[in-house]
Amino acid sequence: MSLNIFQDKKLIALAVESAVDKMKGVLLTRVRAVGESYPYSPDVPGVWVHGPDREGRYTVDIYVTLAVSGTTIPEMANRLRAEIWEQLHKEGIDMADRVTSVDIYVEDLVLAV
Repeated sequence: MSLNIFQDKKLIALAVESAVDKMKGVLLTRVRAVGESYPYSPDVPGVWVHGPDREGRYTVDIYVTLAVSGTTIPEMANRLRAEIWEQLHKEGIDMADRVTSVDIYVEDLVLAV
């Protein structure tokens, strides 16, 4: 594994963290996956960057806590996903092209009534 792969994973994870920080009511949640070999970024708990595959592409899993008020969970997830893609594009078109998917897992849900 080259140093470049670790740098790529770190850049992707930091871009995701930046996108999450811009969203109200969304927090990254630390989780552990058994049997994974360095899929996560130790710099950003709750962000797991997998890859690269043969073509040099990555997939991203993020684990979040949502505080929902006045919006639906799918709407919030779609806004978060859009913010993540926008942030990846800001990091460089090459980085956005190399991420094939962003999966969002809701670990905890806080409903405001």
